[in-house]
Amino acid sequence: MRPRRSPVLRVLEFALEQEAKACEFYAALARQVKDRPLKNKLESLSEFERGHERAVAGLYKDAGGAEPPIPAVKKRATDRALRKKASVSDVLGLAIEAERLAQAFYVRAARKCQTEAQRAVLERLAEEEKQHEELLTSERNLLEERSLWFTRDEVPWMLETE
Repeated sequence: MRPRRSPVLRVLEFALEQEAKACEFYAALARQVKDRPLKNKLESLSEFERGHERAVAGLYKDAGGAEPPIPAVKKRATDRALRKKASVSDVLGLAIEAERLAQAFYVRAARKCQTEAQRAVLERLAEEEKQHEELLTSERNLLEERSLWFTRDEVPWMLETE
């Protein structure tokens, strides 16, 4: 019978699994995308998530002293799941929501930390997930042409202030 793990270790195991899934999700998307700038962003996000996985693994060791379990994420299963027809905008929307959920998870987990060092790592991860959300939102807005670029000088009737 396996010994009962602490709530902290169970939370970190869940985080490890989710970060591994996120890493493979972005890698699978990058393999399917033709647009080079978007492909590069997705590959970068995959690497960021791999870094998050390493950070969580470090917390796991600190909290329990043992090697963390290695989450098994099947590449082929992820690719097959993504074969369902979806637009790039739809997929970006899913990724944005996943980043929001990850951020909320890390914020809640940070509040329950036993040490300031653990709290700092989880707060940093929450901030990075927020940055990922913002990056993906900008990408989707550009894709959908929701973002229009202009300078203040181009706006009519703006009062000049000195």
